[in-house]
Amino acid sequence: MREDPLFQIIPGYREAVEHETTVREAAFLSVTETVCGFECLPFSPLHYSMLDCSGSPFVRGGVPMAEDVAVFLWCVSPDYAPDAGIRRWRHVRRTRGLDYEAAVVSIRAFIDDAFADAPGTKGGHTASYYSGTAAMVDLLASQYGWAESAIIRLPFKRIFQYARCIRQRHEDRPIFFNRSDRVIADWQERDEAARRERETATRN
Repeated sequence: MREDPLFQIIPGYREAVEHETTVREAAFLSVTETVCGFECLPFSPLHYSMLDCSGSPFVRGGVPMAEDVAVFLWCVSPDYAPDAGIRRWRHVRRTRGLDYEAAVVSIRAFIDDAFADAPGTKGGHTASYYSGTAAMVDLLASQYGWAESAIIRLPFKRIFQYARCIRQRHEDRPIFFNRSDRVIADWQERDEAARRERETATRN
């Protein structure tokens, strides 16, 4: 396979593409993830719904407190269970020793990676008539016939890839964007700014 010539031109572009590839492939492995030293299941619609209903600022926006960090890490823990009182207590106690700022950064990076392939949103106010989880269940259930109980537990990293596959199959010219495209855009902006600076220096 021919290597992208931009790898040799744009600093950091190769690494960004390799990271995207690794994250996408790893989403299909039966492995857990690690967030600030805590074992976590891949982020799924079920986790999102739980956190949204509890008012977590990690999904609703806002400044998270230390207790929000503890709640998030418990919700995505493989040990999570609604009635796991002792396990929950032990889990929350472990979070007390965390570096709060580092934990917030790690959790947000965990969420950002999960939504890396999410479709863009349109600007302006749009009325909502059903949840995002319902839309994901409807899409995958109607396409593949999967059960709701299975879909809501799928990692977002897999759901958004499936959604792209579905768009690719049904649309004539679907437009997709990768996070690595931002590396190219930033490089182009810097290159253009440097060109204008050189031209200004030449005229003066």
